[in-house]
Amino acid sequence: SGEGSLRWALTRDFNRTIVFAIGGRFDLNEGITLGSKTNDVGENTYNNFTLAGQTAYDKGGVHLANNGDTSTWARHFNIYGQENMILRYFDTRFNWQWYTKDNASDQQPSIRFTNSSDFIIDHMTSGWSAYGLIVTNSFRNNYDRTVDNITVQRSLFHENIINPDAINQKNHNIGLLLGVIGEGGTENDWNKVGRFSIHKNAFIGVSHRFPNIAGGDAARFDIINNYVQGFDGGGHKRLVRAGGNAHNDFRNNAYQETLYSPSFSPENLIGFQYGEFIPTVDFNADDEAPNFHIDGNLFLSNMGQRLDITDTIEDSNGRDMLHVWTPADKSHFPNLILRDTPNTPPQVPVSILSANEVKDNVLNNVGGNVKFSSDGSTYVDNSIDTMYLDWAKNNDAPPNITSTVGDGGMGDSDRFIHPVYNTDPAVDLNIIDTDRDGMPNTWELANNLDPDVKNNNAIRADRNWNLSGYRV
Repeated sequence: SGEGSLRWALTRDFNRTIVFAIGGRFDLNEGITLGSKTNDVGENTYNNFTLAGQTAYDKGGVHLANNGDTSTWARHFNIYGQENMILRYFDTRFNWQWYTKDNASDQQPSIRFTNSSDFIIDHMTSGWSAYGLIVTNSFRNNYDRTVDNITVQRSLFHENIINPDAINQKNHNIGLLLGVIGEGGTENDWNKVGRFSIHKNAFIGVSHRFPNIAGGDAARFDIINNYVQGFDGGGHKRLVRAGGNAHNDFRNNAYQETLYSPSFSPENLIGFQYGEFIPTVDFNADDEAPNFHIDGNLFLSNMGQRLDITDTIEDSNGRDMLHVWTPADKSHFPNLILRDTPNTPPQVPVSILSANEVKDNVLNNVGGNVKFSSDGSTYVDNSIDTMYLDWAKNNDAPPNITSTVGDGGMGDSDRFIHPVYNTDPAVDLNIIDTDRDGMPNTWELANNLDPDVKNNNAIRADRNWNLSGYRV
């Protein structure tokens, strides 16, 4: 806290780019919260910022962790009612001790965006929480904002804790929850969900919700080129649950079976739920029917098989991507919800890989701890991220889902220990960035620049990191 800190920079009310003179783990005694869970738009506005985590050179980047004090509950990173944000190259993980707190059953994500719009999450790692990442609008709060224009890309969502002693929390080792949250509301509430682009992300050691999506007729969910390693299909869990009458695209994603995954069946792919959640919407109207474009998705089995996934409903071949989950009577639910063509491309369309390319491409450039070599190739400089990426590359994740703390299963808290940082600087800036212009020597040499001449002097001329009189 205090002037010049990350918390201080995030809670300013002017346009800003947040850069870092140092990196390392930020142990938060209190969570970082922008805005208010109950206030309307216009109050507590901390809009218009870029969190440039890639500028943290020493100690590997920006690592946000809540405190390990079991006597208090430190909420994590919550953003309510903000807009125009870019968050890049950082990770947000709970310390493993969080689950021993008295209210450990509380389903808290490592990072949450509620009633916020127009933002990009790029190269983030999220894990070790009780939920995952939540990006929603919620009619239960006093907001009047459309949640729209949201991109989540090149981010790693990994294992969250399963605490067998916390009944309300167990089995919420999830990935993403997008759109409307909660049951009920009016049709207008559901139509306050706009466009989401979820592409080239990795979900590793997470049980379900890749992602869950819900919205009205105005909603567009583009789920493209994501890699999912492992899923738990028991108890109505599935890769995805969709709700509402949104326009949903699932294109060229790759789903990897693991030892703890159930047998591949329609019941653990995309389940569409309707009726009980938004009773005001008439799904029989042609212009308000929920609809899907499902194409090019791939299932990777433990036996090394690569199986294309069909886009039919209730097909008998065992490889359906979409099925109607509720209600039981599906006789009046026509196949018109399947579209042959994808959603209209966004203003800046993303490149789309074939599903066969997704695993290698995504795993080689994903998460908050990606660094670049002088030749432009990428590598991951973080032992925790590397552990999960190796799980996926080698498909050697735990063989079971944890049921007892210490059993070694997926979700077992015994793995959730941050590495200890040395108090000495991890890098020598005289070697890494001789001219202190913010660009590494290796990159400057590779791009015919002089590492002894400040080429980026517009904002970092002195490299004492003094901007407008504030030390950052």
